[in-house]
Amino acid sequence: MNWTILLVGFCLVTGARQLSAQSPTHASIAFACAVTGTGPCFLEIGKEDLSPSGFTSGQTTGWISLAAGKRTFRAEQHPGGSVELSLDLAAGESKILLLHTEFVTSEKPGRPPRPELRLVAIPDVEPKQKTPPRVLKVYNALPEAVTLTTDQTELTEVVAQPKKLETVGFKGNIGFVTLMEKAEPPATEPLISVNFQEPSTFFILLYEAEEGKRKAISLQAP
Repeated sequence: MNWTILLVGFCLVTGARQLSAQSPTHASIAFACAVTGTGPCFLEIGKEDLSPSGFTSGQTTGWISLAAGKRTFRAEQHPGGSVELSLDLAAGESKILLLHTEFVTSEKPGRPPRPELRLVAIPDVEPKQKTPPRVLKVYNALPEAVTLTTDQTELTEVVAQPKKLETVGFKGNIGFVTLMEKAEPPATEPLISVNFQEPSTFFILLYEAEEGKRKAISLQAP
């Protein structure tokens, strides 16, 4: 049976559907484009384009329901190349597919780092201990740890280790949470803000928008 994805602002693709109520036989994915440069990026599920017009850096999809089982995802950026990822999706699980650029040190002395595409699957891992009703899950795609400061007295700092998912929670009714990078000299602009007026979970994805410049994407959990 075929379904149709309806994503606001995006095109249609066969074989998946927008996530409303998760089926017990389905998994859910979301795609986040966090590439360096201005060229569009694309994601294929099997051989079907998720959006024929592509995505710009900083864009995400909604959560998409897919039948559980083995899937191959192919992402590319123009220019920049392509990368593939194969997953065996279990029923009921959720994953974010993050396409980002990693700067790799050249083997040749004197050459600048070269950008390479990476496509990683970030699982929605449940914490081992019970967390408060307002949760941040921070994934750091950068090669080094990043310390984030918040404007909340309950939690003033979050240390995001490279290639790991950090989970932190807030107990109170806190409204908006603004995250800034702790740096010298101090950052003058926030990385991102999320609205916690209702109990919810947000993913924060840290990436390198261009060499040496960091940005963040937020995505609400399903």
